[in-house]
Amino acid sequence: MDVILRQLLATISVTSDPKLEDVHWYLDDVLISRGSILNSQMEAGQYRLSAKHIFYDTANYELITEPGGTYEFTLPLAPVEGEITITSEPANAQIAFNSEVVGTTPLKVLTAGGKKDLSISLEGYEAQEDSFSITNENRQASRHYALKLLTYPVTVSFSPKGGTVAFNGKLTSEYALRKLQLPANTHHKILYSKPGYSTKEVEFKVRAGSANEVEIQLQPQYGIVEVYSEPEADIEVNGKPVGQTPKRLELQTVNQNIVLTRPGYLSVTRKVTPKHDSLTAVAVVLESEKDHRLRTAPDQYTNSVEMELKLNKELGSFTMGSERGEIGRRANEFPREIRLTRPFYAGVHEVTVGQYRQFEQSSQSPINANFPVTGVDWISAAKFCNWLSLKEGLEPVYRFIGDTLQGSDAAADGYRMLTEAEWEWLARKAGRFERTEFPWGDSKSIPKDSGNLADESAKSLVKSYIPNYEDGSPQLSEVGRYRPNRAGIHDLAGNVSEWTHDTLSLQPPPKDVVESDPWDAGSGRHRTIKGSNWHSATLSELRAAWRDVGSSTGDDDLGFRVGRYLYGGN
Repeated sequence: MDVILRQLLATISVTSDPKLEDVHWYLDDVLISRGSILNSQMEAGQYRLSAKHIFYDTANYELITEPGGTYEFTLPLAPVEGEITITSEPANAQIAFNSEVVGTTPLKVLTAGGKKDLSISLEGYEAQEDSFSITNENRQASRHYALKLLTYPVTVSFSPKGGTVAFNGKLTSEYALRKLQLPANTHHKILYSKPGYSTKEVEFKVRAGSANEVEIQLQPQYGIVEVYSEPEADIEVNGKPVGQTPKRLELQTVNQNIVLTRPGYLSVTRKVTPKHDSLTAVAVVLESEKDHRLRTAPDQYTNSVEMELKLNKELGSFTMGSERGEIGRRANEFPREIRLTRPFYAGVHEVTVGQYRQFEQSSQSPINANFPVTGVDWISAAKFCNWLSLKEGLEPVYRFIGDTLQGSDAAADGYRMLTEAEWEWLARKAGRFERTEFPWGDSKSIPKDSGNLADESAKSLVKSYIPNYEDGSPQLSEVGRYRPNRAGIHDLAGNVSEWTHDTLSLQPPPKDVVESDPWDAGSGRHRTIKGSNWHSATLSELRAAWRDVGSSTGDDDLGFRVGRYLYGGN
């Protein structure tokens, strides 16, 4: 029975053209097999055989089979035909399907069905690859590609560094341009500037497939600077010596630090920015250290022991001593032509007990701290001056080995006793048009409040007194109680006589010689005293020219006043 049934079946063998492994075979729309060849047995009858493939049109065949028949044939497949539209930005990109160039964008092309491997390329842009299929269900395809520019390394170097950079019109930094990635065939512009150099603009095009190096080197710019000074001075530019004034310099057009120096003068600094192809002048008047010290020094100051000192800078010439025939003149008052040029400070008051006690006790001094110190010998007064100088960081004037005076230094700026010339200048010439005979003027009648002298109240204490003169103090008085003289100095008349710096010389000075800032550098024991005191009543003692030798142990009517040069040096 089984054999009879097999003989009734028809046998078919169908091959697709082309042979495709993934053909789907249908018999009356029923999938019966897959592959390039259909081998099947079926009952005799009439059938519709279909071969389907996504890239081909469906092929149909009307098949009539008889029992036991064998049927072999080839069923041709026609490829699907579709349309592809491709665009790109930018256009003119080359299109290849399966490595075969088919045109450039924009492109519309008819093509057989199938899977398409697409590549799109344009010089200077990254190539792109894609794939798509034209099938019997999707016969049209559309693609748009935004192409990305290829970038290449660009290295930019600057010399000198530290300038201002503009890249394509926008400010940026040198660091940002150190390593760039830029599209090929693009054009760029760099503007680089720095003070002192010529500005440079560089344009460049990025080359594809090679290293791009851009070097920007600025050239320095120069200007002319002429430097003058009065007096001549040494010139330094940015710390380097370049010569003396007057001098013509070629300097780069950047900030230049020009310093002018000369011994004994204040250095002057000028900051100059030369102009390109232009002349800049620097003219300076140097100020001497002495003039600067004089200009900036206070007219009056109070020192570390509360001593007031007044600056004397309006100096000049006068005649010390007295002429023959002057009433009360003594033989040792030799006329001397004096010129004072070195500004000096003078104590407004005599040194007080309180001030001196900060140095050492004085057994002969009165108890009142505001009285002038008395009973002090010249050596002790000199040591007080040195002590005060060291206390205030000044150079001591007097040179001692132990208690022995070795000499004195006129170049020191420390405290000292006034020279005899300075004392007499203050007493009779400072603040006046003409030299006067007395500290208060030329009147032999003593004006009220001129000083603490031997007045009516002291007549029981002194050998002689001044009739009808009342000063309110029978003995010592506090410093500054009486009005100052025209130089602004108190007690140049009365209270106590004062030690001076000088030794007492009994030798007449040379004739027709002007002594400039006379200084006694000797170490002699016999020192000059000046000025009247509370014992004084005679016309001779009251005169500013009066001079005498002081006691080696000091007296109760003898004190001292300090002074000092404004600056050291001769």
